[in-house]
Amino acid sequence: MKIAYVITRSDLIGGVQVHVRDLAKALAARGHETVVLTGGGGPYTDALRSAGVPTVSLKYLAVPINPYRDARALAEIYSALGKLQPDLVSVHSSKASILGRIAARMLDLPVVFTAHGWNFTPGIARREAVVYRWIEQLASPLASQAITVSEFDRKLAVDEKVFSAERVVTIHNGMPDIDPSLRADPGRSPVRFLMIARFEPQKDHPTLFQALAGLRQEPWQLDLIGDGPLLPQAQAMARELGLTERVRFWGQRMDVAERLAEEQRSKSGAFRVQPDPPEADELIGIGLGSVRDPKTRAWLLVLFGSCATYWRSFPVVTGEGAAFSYGIKVPVGAGNG
Repeated sequence: MKIAYVITRSDLIGGVQVHVRDLAKALAARGHETVVLTGGGGPYTDALRSAGVPTVSLKYLAVPINPYRDARALAEIYSALGKLQPDLVSVHSSKASILGRIAARMLDLPVVFTAHGWNFTPGIARREAVVYRWIEQLASPLASQAITVSEFDRKLAVDEKVFSAERVVTIHNGMPDIDPSLRADPGRSPVRFLMIARFEPQKDHPTLFQALAGLRQEPWQLDLIGDGPLLPQAQAMARELGLTERVRFWGQRMDVAERLAEEQRSKSGAFRVQPDPPEADELIGIGLGSVRDPKTRAWLLVLFGSCATYWRSFPVVTGEGAAFSYGIKVPVGAGNG
């Protein structure tokens, strides 16, 4: 089977980009032919090519809404898909998902849309949310099937009448297992948190900082891997909250496993934290405890026991009686890349 993926950005490597890369690599390893169409070029296209995944760079596909560029991008996608004639088109991220669905329908190609978050999720400005919800409702019939990466997003799509229940399914992001030598030792101290996310509004680093600021009496260290336009503001906030000695900014890195291994050698446990706050309810729903901090009004998920386990195929290393914040209980945007 020939599968064409369409994604908007190649100037960064975020969760959506990693998701598509891993899918393309895995399916290619199973004998399928995969290719990724992406806007422009950059670190992501370099990473795809290093992984042996063919790419097609689209000159006009970009995040900002621009009718002229968007029309040219649609023509580019239509032309590329027409030449490739894939058996399936898989579209990801807001702009690529809309234009990709239109182009695929024009070519009578089956298309699957994966939503990595909605731009009308709670916390998005009302006027903006109304517009994006309307756009998604219009584009919905163009997809043969829709996938969300969390049950929260699936329910939101159904409740907001973007997709009917039978046309959208939840498939949680998976993650390959790691070598035992890279696993954290939950018995080590201090508890170490690791968040891998872009510094953009939907990732909501400030909520994490505010929650952890209320736990100064506990021994912990926070490591942040990622880059983005809000990095300077995040660094300033860490200073303002007096967390400079506890929060370390590592920037964009491709050696995450090695980074974790180094941290283990420095006698620290590690948490791999999924950063999207709406999924906190799903964590609680599978039996983890929760408690509200009276000072920060933060809801904490408490992980008891010393074990390394999996949540929704996502490895979570838990410490003895350790707690980490999953965000203050206020609406937070999820968005996507």
